Amino acid sequence: MINAPPFPSPPRLPGYDFIRVLGSGSTAVVLLYAHHTPSRHVAVKVSDPAAGSLAASALRHEAAVMARLPRHPHILRIFDSGCTDDGRAYIVVDYAEQGALADLLRHGPLPCARAVDVGVRLASGLYAAHRCGIIHHDIKPSNVLIGTRGLPILGDFGVSRDIYADHPAGHSPPWAAPEVLRGTSAGDEASDIYSLAATIFAMLAGASPYEHGYRPRCETELIASILGKPLPHIGRDDVPADVERALRMALDKNPGDRHYSALEFARALQRAQHASGFPPTPVDAENTPRYPDDLQRCVSGGFRRCDGSDGLDERNGFRGLDERDAFRRRKGRGMPRPSRSDTSHPTAALSTCPARSRHRAKTLAVIVAGTAVSATVAAIVACTVMVFMDAVPSPTGSRIDVPRGNGGYRLRAPDEALVQTAGTGGSIRVAPGGTLQKEVA
Repeated sequence: MINAPPFPSPPRLPGYDFIRVLGSGSTAVVLLYAHHTPSRHVAVKVSDPAAGSLAASALRHEAAVMARLPRHPHILRIFDSGCTDDGRAYIVVDYAEQGALADLLRHGPLPCARAVDVGVRLASGLYAAHRCGIIHHDIKPSNVLIGTRGLPILGDFGVSRDIYADHPAGHSPPWAAPEVLRGTSAGDEASDIYSLAATIFAMLAGASPYEHGYRPRCETELIASILGKPLPHIGRDDVPADVERALRMALDKNPGDRHYSALEFARALQRAQHASGFPPTPVDAENTPRYPDDLQRCVSGGFRRCDGSDGLDERNGFRGLDERDAFRRRKGRGMPRPSRSDTSHPTAALSTCPARSRHRAKTLAVIVAGTAVSATVAAIVACTVMVFMDAVPSPTGSRIDVPRGNGGYRLRAPDEALVQTAGTGGSIRVAPGGTLQKEVA
């Protein structure tokens, strides 16, 4: 059923059929369309004619920025862009049917494992954008979308700027870094990392850091708290100290004391996952290991889902946002298995490091045993050869070389009464008639 749009009419786009309105803002409207070939639903962002030419210009800028972004599972894809017959700019992007992260947070904070999992995935997408020279400038829950398979997608690059731009871009105070609010920075990688960390904080606390900690009554009080008050704690017993430590570093008021890149932030979260008993989430970045070096051995065996599959998609990400959420790595027999009754957070099992170590120990034992057997067989063969060498013809005056080694001897002359052995501690007696005789020392 087609819903009536709040503007004169939806644009007619060749190859697309209008379905309904998804949402609207001050300068643009987002519409749901059906794409003919390939058959799929897409979101079409159209500039609002009431906002004038500036709205169309801003949307064209957003399309240009998104065209520079790499194809990444956690960055919103752009399929098409252009201008309608009546002069409205539009862009065609992925349709995130599960809505925005902000919608999810209206139901309350997320489980810790899920929040950190989302954080690692978004950090890897942000790192990919930074490598292309693009600063997002406005990371917040409403700009994080949830895709078809439950994976987070970093979207809304409408206020994004080049990494070297020195003019300020738009920002949202609850999520903005102190230096941006203070006006001493136009925004850079460090301020994006701060905004991402504030978003992860909100997934755990239910609100942005300083709204959660100080309950400001207005934006002025909020900004004053961000600039002048200590960073609040999350206040949840189930959030491990390693997780909060990684977030607090990314939320440091001094940008120089934060993680120096989004990748380093992702690595810090991965290590916090491992230290907390959560299976680390893989980082998806070109020419970059999925896990830090110190965790490679622990995760190289892969993870198993409760349905028996490996949880991997066709590329290199996990199928769902929460298939590993309820998992806790078992460190001993006393730790129970994860409950399989929580359908909202399916469990997964991990081939842990101790199990792999035991397997390697068994393999090593088999190799050592095989080597010992081989050595024993070689010794028996050598002794057998020496038995047959107890009577070796020795022409008078000749020099006979017998292979050295276990039981190997060397005869210098057939008329010598006793010749020292070559490396065994025994001796050779030359019997009348010129033959070798072995004598044990």
